Amino acid sequence: MISTSMDPSVLPPTNSTTATGAAAATATSAALQNANFMQIMLAEITTQDPTQPEDTSQMVQEMESMQQLANTQAQAYQDNLKFAQQMIGQQVNVQQQQLSAADQATEQSEGLNPNVGSGTVTGTVTSFKDINQSVYVTVGGYDYPIANVTQVMPAGNNPNTLSTVAQQMLGTTVGWNQSATATTAASSGSGVVTGVSFDSNGNVQLTVGSQQVPYSAITQISQ
Repeated sequence: MISTSMDPSVLPPTNSTTATGAAAATATSAALQNANFMQIMLAEITTQDPTQPEDTSQMVQEMESMQQLANTQAQAYQDNLKFAQQMIGQQVNVQQQQLSAADQATEQSEGLNPNVGSGTVTGTVTSFKDINQSVYVTVGGYDYPIANVTQVMPAGNNPNTLSTVAQQMLGTTVGWNQSATATTAASSGSGVVTGVSFDSNGNVQLTVGSQQVPYSAITQISQ
């Protein structure tokens, strides 16, 4: 599933206390990564056979590869923290976790409240947690890995939101899968978006051919 990310200009302002904590966590993470890098390099040097020393150039290449991996992981962690801050107050679709009893107990021991299952939950993000550089968002009292967020829903009846969605979606080809409700039958399909509007409940809907498709039902977007 490809989700449409919200324009930062329409997201709520970030809580300054949370931002300060995230910045401190990022600085700590960078310091730990540098320390780990030096420890590994020192271990490589001190444990090699002095009669058959490892080729220096090979060692440097290995260290550079390890540092690049650490940098990539650090950037992903920082991006997740920023994304979690931006999602506070936003309505999202998030997947439940499929956990064994042991994994569930481990998460609970870390102060998390996992929602175990195989379905999708819709709710508002109220906070986020950073557990050993793994970021979780809290929805409906449960904690979900940030990677389990499949879609951020636009705020209803906000003209800026409608304008942003229109700029992103008009002329694009989308696929959708809409579950059956009390008043509509299940449907799916694809086509080019020709219009964007609000429904009677303030939710964004797209005009695709002759269909009015809820924004929340979009499962694929392509230019």
